[in-house]
Amino acid sequence: MTMAAECLQAARKLDILHEDNRLFMEKWFALRGRRIMPDKSAFRPEEVPKLLSNLILHELEAPDRIRIRLVGTRLVEKYGGDVTGRNYLEFVAPDRQEKASEALWLMGHHPVGMRVILLQKQSSGRTIYSEAMGFPFEDKISGHRMLLFHSNLIDSVKIHELIDDQLLKFNVARRDFIDIGNGIPDFSD
Repeated sequence: MTMAAECLQAARKLDILHEDNRLFMEKWFALRGRRIMPDKSAFRPEEVPKLLSNLILHELEAPDRIRIRLVGTRLVEKYGGDVTGRNYLEFVAPDRQEKASEALWLMGHHPVGMRVILLQKQSSGRTIYSEAMGFPFEDKISGHRMLLFHSNLIDSVKIHELIDDQLLKFNVARRDFIDIGNGIPDFSD
């Protein structure tokens, strides 16, 4: 069994809460082949249209700058507008920004996959949970590492209920690193 197959088999044991996140993980491992991580150009979102609306692509530019490059339509609704080009860290509680950046930089430069259960504070005062699965990509054009996440609500709130209920901040309720062949980094929240 190859290293990639062993890693995928181990990742399948993770208690993934949303089936679309499992599909996203399977797609990433298929793209990876024998490499630790695929090039961003290998991912063709049109091949998995079911996933498009919940994708978000981050570019690791600097520890204090994680640019949002692409946002699916459902996530645009969750954010309360198009956040393409903005710094992801703006949406993380200020006391968590350093740890959030460290975790994302580990993903891209260790490299490793990640599953996160996010507690989201909305402008209405409502708190909702989502599950996000993310995996690293190389970008030969920019020279930066990219992180592609697929995110889904995991409680009973429907996305149409959030249209006028803008996301204020994220907090991590749980984080699981996924070994993609490079081991799990030493990190604690």
